Amino acid sequence: WTAHSPSSDSHHDLGTAVTSMGEVRLEGRWQVSRLTKIDTGMGSVTIDVSQAEFDAWDVEIVVHTHMGAITVIVPRGLEVRPVGRSGPVNASLEPPIPGFPVVRLSATCDMGTIRVMHPTEKRQRRRRWRRRRGKTTPRP
Repeated sequence: WTAHSPSSDSHHDLGTAVTSMGEVRLEGRWQVSRLTKIDTGMGSVTIDVSQAEFDAWDVEIVVHTHMGAITVIVPRGLEVRPVGRSGPVNASLEPPIPGFPVVRLSATCDMGTIRVMHPTEKRQRRRRWRRRRGKTTPRP
């Protein structure tokens, strides 16, 4: 992680993304400002800060969706402090490491799910067994 010291020519202190319908994905190398706000009407929001650069060691991310899912992916050691939320949050994080950046997360979802996880959990998916269509004749 990289945290930039504040200066007159640094990035803006506010990052905002708003959409009425659709998907918001912040992944890869991107800049997390001191306050990042994301609002979506219907759709999913994925915020992956694994490779992100932070404007400060203590940032706030405010996410709201009316209908959809919010997924926040954080690397091991990063501290996530919930500062406001409505609805259950499914979080399975390891304890934070002192000296690592802090993300204050305010996630609200009127109808949907809120999940906070580490990157390796993202790839774990349930296998769905499909029944083969067609004839089920044994091979000779």
